Amino acid sequence: MIGRVLAARAALGLGVVLAWEVAARARDPLLYIPPSRVLPALARLLLLRSFPLLPEHVWLTLREILVAYTLAVGVGLAVGMVLGLRPTLGRVYAPLLGALYAVPSVVWYPSLMLLFGLGAASKIAFGFLLGVYPVVLAVLVAARARDPLLYIPPSRVLPALARLLLLRSFPLLPEHVWLTLREILVAYTLAVGVGLAVGMVLGLRPTLGRVYAPLLGALYAVPSVVWYPSLMLLFGLGAASKIAFGFLLGVYPVVLAVLAGVRQVRRELVTVARAFGAGPGRVFRTVMLPSMLSTLTGGLRAGLALTVVGVIVGEVLGSTAGLGYLINYAYGLLRTADYVALVLVTLAIVLAIDGAAGLAERRARRWA
Repeated sequence: MIGRVLAARAALGLGVVLAWEVAARARDPLLYIPPSRVLPALARLLLLRSFPLLPEHVWLTLREILVAYTLAVGVGLAVGMVLGLRPTLGRVYAPLLGALYAVPSVVWYPSLMLLFGLGAASKIAFGFLLGVYPVVLAVLVAARARDPLLYIPPSRVLPALARLLLLRSFPLLPEHVWLTLREILVAYTLAVGVGLAVGMVLGLRPTLGRVYAPLLGALYAVPSVVWYPSLMLLFGLGAASKIAFGFLLGVYPVVLAVLAGVRQVRRELVTVARAFGAGPGRVFRTVMLPSMLSTLTGGLRAGLALTVVGVIVGEVLGSTAGLGYLINYAYGLLRTADYVALVLVTLAIVLAIDGAAGLAERRARRWA
């Protein structure tokens, strides 16, 4: 039995390697390398022919990892124990540590390079920065493992969830849920409308697409939470800022998906359709839409997911109503059981929305 499993795994691996070889040989040899070229390169590398100083570089990297990890463990244990054994300090600084941990760490690296230069110090500092947060949070959790205000068993969550659904703990829950759903609907409608329009313009105007598509890609890579303070200043704490934030997160995937879909439409099919007298609308319905539908539906689903995230996160960060507001309210008052119950309700709503989007995506792809 074991021999058959090993033989099946070997056959699967060989098939993957052969498929890789065939696919790589059919493409640009500068970008797609077949295994027949990788193995000799690996042999030259291990024999120190292509990079004679490889051992020194490997040893330098291992030393940097060791120093960074030692610093992360030492500082993490000390800070975690202090925050865990000093409840006041923990309540003040633990949320700040959690927020900093959620920031993509790569945004700190340019500052570290300016501060420490291009040598080993900047790499050690970056490794330390990535490694210290989990250590601090793990020690903090272990030190406060018995705090009944922060860590609750499922036996307390289920009654809290029942009280929530029976509208006892939060009688106005339906109004808050309805407000959040309205914000999601408006934000997603705007994201789809603007995304389709901008994506079609950039896709049908190649010059504009070459100019602005890289800019959109760069803006999409920026953590969107950095825009939220400006949106709050501009639109206030009401629903408008949540709609704007959801729109901002949801519009980029739609634009990029429409742009990619338009670019993958075969131009000769459009030319033939026009030669047979098809107008712009008919060309779009019969030629362009089926060709781009797979990419378009994926972008629309991603845009919906990010719109939901944007609206709910916006409500958590600052609002006067909505599901996110209730979550932040329960968290601020240390009503942890109600907080977990609200998170579960939010999770159920998000899963329902994503499930409906997935069903629509599958049906659209079957039609295409």
